[in-house]
Amino acid sequence: MKLKNINQIANELDLPLSWIKEQVEAGKIPCLRIGRKYKFELEAVKASLAETVAKRKEVKPKQAESAMLTSGQVRAKLNVGKTLFYEMLSDGRIGVRPLRAGRKLLFPAAELERWFEASIEAGGFIPADRWRQYKSRGGK
Repeated sequence: MKLKNINQIANELDLPLSWIKEQVEAGKIPCLRIGRKYKFELEAVKASLAETVAKRKEVKPKQAESAMLTSGQVRAKLNVGKTLFYEMLSDGRIGVRPLRAGRKLLFPAAELERWFEASIEAGGFIPADRWRQYKSRGGK
């Protein structure tokens, strides 16, 4: 086991010295401190960096698919343009009411999906007033 200094590690891995120093100070790269100097085992550093890369590549569920959809996503799902979408929203042809987050309109994905499926079964979009009645009767 041959220990290397920080300059050798930076050259060996072809990484900026400043980045290596930041990672050492954050405790993300294993090292041995001797006085004011750091010593590294090359294989341990490579293994640590490989583990970090593997963690970043893990698949995470998309936030938009889980709970809320933006107006753009709803327009794409309904396959309508922006103008028609906002007309439908204002005159109640879209049964799901959006929530406001600043200037954004967010639609509950689960309710929107139920409304969309019920509209397909009904042969056309269920307006907001009929959708509220439909939901209150338990979807019957």
